[in-house]
Amino acid sequence: MRWAWLALLVASSAAAQTASTIGITRGNFLRKPEYATQSALNLYVETTGNDANFCTDVTTPCLTIQGAVDKIPKLVRHPVTITTGLGTFSAGAVISGFTFDKAATGTDRYIWVRGALIDATPTTGPTTGTATSGTAGTADTLTWGTLTLTAAGWTVNDLRGKLIEITGGTGSGQIRPVSSNTADTITVPGTWTAPSATSTFAIRGWGTLISGVVSAPGTPSNPASAASAFYITDMAKAVTGSVVVDKFKFTHTTGRTLVVNSEISTVFQYCDFHSTSAANLINAFGAPSVALQYNYGLVPAGARLVQTQSTSMGSLYLDRNVVDALTTGVVAEVSSANATFYFNDFKNTSSALIRLMGSTSNISIATNKLDCNSAGGIGVDSLTASSSAYPLKPATRGNGNIRFTTNDISNCATAINLKGDIHAYFEAGVVSGTGNTTAVSVADQASADIEADTTLTGATELLIEGTAYTLANLRALSPKRIADLSTGAMVFEP
Repeated sequence: MRWAWLALLVASSAAAQTASTIGITRGNFLRKPEYATQSALNLYVETTGNDANFCTDVTTPCLTIQGAVDKIPKLVRHPVTITTGLGTFSAGAVISGFTFDKAATGTDRYIWVRGALIDATPTTGPTTGTATSGTAGTADTLTWGTLTLTAAGWTVNDLRGKLIEITGGTGSGQIRPVSSNTADTITVPGTWTAPSATSTFAIRGWGTLISGVVSAPGTPSNPASAASAFYITDMAKAVTGSVVVDKFKFTHTTGRTLVVNSEISTVFQYCDFHSTSAANLINAFGAPSVALQYNYGLVPAGARLVQTQSTSMGSLYLDRNVVDALTTGVVAEVSSANATFYFNDFKNTSSALIRLMGSTSNISIATNKLDCNSAGGIGVDSLTASSSAYPLKPATRGNGNIRFTTNDISNCATAINLKGDIHAYFEAGVVSGTGNTTAVSVADQASADIEADTTLTGATELLIEGTAYTLANLRALSPKRIADLSTGAMVFEP
């Protein structure tokens, strides 16, 4: 019996030591769960909070977003929402080391970090009101949705870079970035449920600001060294899960806004990217998908709003964003990833609005409005690498494929520049804008399939290895094909 008691004492001592080693104590078992979510978890952050709080009630919030993130169990089986209040916060957070796993059937699994919107103050005209009328918009004709308030008196285009929210009546709950406005009509990118005379609205700005960055976590799978407002890295999934960053304005002056290196899908929505840092604002690598939707961005000179940079990157999705790029700024630079650009409004650059690099895969550019602002830039610039000489095989050429559908690309030195081992497919109404010097340039093994009902607008419609052609030149041939035999650059109509 004596030896049995001694064995039990040793086992108890070892168990206590193990618990101490992994940080589980009676005091922190509830504060810092080491296991799994048991139900939906809500956490709160305020400028008056304290990270020592439980943070599960709005009256006892955390002080920092990182403090709230650190209270999430590492095994996420339910929705987790971090609600951040009004004010300026010194940084976002490192979101790392979580695993999304299956719980009850039908339960969503996500980590949703959200800020708050506030009423904006237009230079002239009202912040809120009841619409006179509105339109839904039509994707096929690039006619975008509108809201009209008779005699509103807004300053023209003063509302670009703000949000409009339908707060009641027809279309209630919709939030969109403002693409442009006249004295009485607001235009949003893409289509929406048309407001009616029952629709109330508000012009919104951002009440939750992120003014700084967190240090790079330095984990083995995270090669990025620059600081960032948010890091999402070293995540795993047994089932589908996601991280959502929602309704923040970023004003940091150094580092990046977001670095994603994770198996988890990441969504940025209703944010204002206003950093003055020359670093790339969003770097994505090693992630299955990154989506940017309903955001406004001001890209500093020499920076990129988003850049993918890994052979293992999955997909990039940009939907209904309004972005202004300054001088040499680039909105999106895509390498080794599938990408979709849909209903976006990109403006102002002397560089390229969309740049395709390296070994791109499948790119869809549909129903966007791209405006180079007569600054000598390029709307879509494909700079994929060349390979050994190809035989002339229409529609099978190219290391990557780009599909253009009903875009308005205007005021560019070159609207679309195709260079290297890539094939482009042009559907109806591809380049219907105005003011382009060259509509489409094809060189260095690139090829383009141009449908019969496609329209190209530019002083030069087609430029193949430096020689100018028109669509009429192409369509007068039989077969309808123009090729440079020395490089294999080619344009054809099926």
